[in-house]
Amino acid sequence: MAAQRKTRVEIGVLLKKLAAVPQVMQDTMATVIPQEAKGFVKTVIAITPPASVGTTGAAAKKQGEESVCRDLMRVFQPVRMKGKRVVPHLFGEKNPEGIKRQPPYTVPTTETHSDLIVIYNQRRQRRHDGKMTRGRKQA
Repeated sequence: MAAQRKTRVEIGVLLKKLAAVPQVMQDTMATVIPQEAKGFVKTVIAITPPASVGTTGAAAKKQGEESVCRDLMRVFQPVRMKGKRVVPHLFGEKNPEGIKRQPPYTVPTTETHSDLIVIYNQRRQRRHDGKMTRGRKQA
């Protein structure tokens, strides 16, 4: 038969050291986490539009505003006014009874906002709390 061996391990010192770990980790975390968070936020800001490589701060803000203006100018194309408009149907009917003329119908019209670029630029100059205004008071 094999002889049994008994071993006795003293873990009191190990338990004392383990009891100190939370306090040591808390002290370390209190200094490391703010440093790491600061670095993370700087990195995120550096890569978040309108910022780009080499452009940050006020220059990045201006770059973003110019980008928005370019996009809006693509949407708001100026229109040449003709003083009339062609209507392909009247009241939803393409050939209503009782009307002597056949479609398309030409009706006189005036455009109230013929130059959208001028209107946009005027409103862009009038800002309130950094936001573009409608140009009139709230109803």
